[in-house]
Amino acid sequence: MAGYIKKNVKKGSRIAVISKNCAEFIICEIAIWMADCVTVALFPNLNESTTKFIFEHSDPKMVFIGKLEEPCWQEMKGAIPSKLDCVKFPLSPDSCDGKKWEDVLKSSEPICKSVEDAPTRAKESDAIIVYTSGSTGQPKGVVHTFESLTAPSKGIINLHNITNEDRYLSYLPIAHVMDRFIAECVSMCSGMHIYFAESLKTFKDDLQRCRPTLFVSVPRLWLKFQLGIFSKVSPGTLNFLFMIPCIGTFVKGKLLEALGLDQVRFAGSGSAPIPAELLTWYNELGLQLLEGYGMSENFCYSHTTHPGKAKFGFIGQPVSVCLRGFEIFSSDYCSRIS
Repeated sequence: MAGYIKKNVKKGSRIAVISKNCAEFIICEIAIWMADCVTVALFPNLNESTTKFIFEHSDPKMVFIGKLEEPCWQEMKGAIPSKLDCVKFPLSPDSCDGKKWEDVLKSSEPICKSVEDAPTRAKESDAIIVYTSGSTGQPKGVVHTFESLTAPSKGIINLHNITNEDRYLSYLPIAHVMDRFIAECVSMCSGMHIYFAESLKTFKDDLQRCRPTLFVSVPRLWLKFQLGIFSKVSPGTLNFLFMIPCIGTFVKGKLLEALGLDQVRFAGSGSAPIPAELLTWYNELGLQLLEGYGMSENFCYSHTTHPGKAKFGFIGQPVSVCLRGFEIFSSDYCSRIS
């Protein structure tokens, strides 16, 4: 795929990707980087006006369309310039017109013959542009370099001793920073195994299939897990069982196993404050939730509570790696690199 991109666009071009989480997203991004280009990933459920703004603002020279719900695609496709070369992943919408991923792979010459011959990128060169949600106006594009992707990845790997034995379920929006950080960049640096959630309906089964050792979520989902358990066993009954030696340990283990979280050694929560009583409940269950804070601009890597040092109402310690090389993608910057 890198050979196809390099043949059809100029060095430094921005390439748009619109897809839910899937293996092809990461493969495509690696190909974009190998072709000396920059990824512009869009949330897969934007409205037409926001999609149009991002395409006009970032001026991509090619677009990849991936796993999307048909109604979302119908909303977005009118904002995509018809002149753009379009390649569609497997599981792309049936109504999407474009070259098939498989056909492009078959017809393209590889960019290198071996891993040793693979192209490299300077650490200060641009890698991705991440557009914010636009909650305070028009979305703002954050430019990250390879340095500002790599430093957080190595930092979190060192902090939590992440290895190629770890497993992670990718389900948070990969177009934004959190899942891009953990699922993509951390896995590239550590060799961690990545599983992808198929849909909201299959999420419980996806967790069972993955049995993650690392799991990151938002307070709303942690609460949903708890309420799911309470719908089957009352809080009072659980508290009573927890206090019984041996039986309490057995019950806690079975509950975590039912959630698919019995193998988790690092559980994180972010994006919003989590109630102290919810943290306490999970701690009693045997799963310590570590809170984290970060922004698009620092690749979600700013503050985190450390294992054994969590405090309620405390977002954690500053992380140890100092980031450099990112900047806000303003209109002036867009003009400078167009």
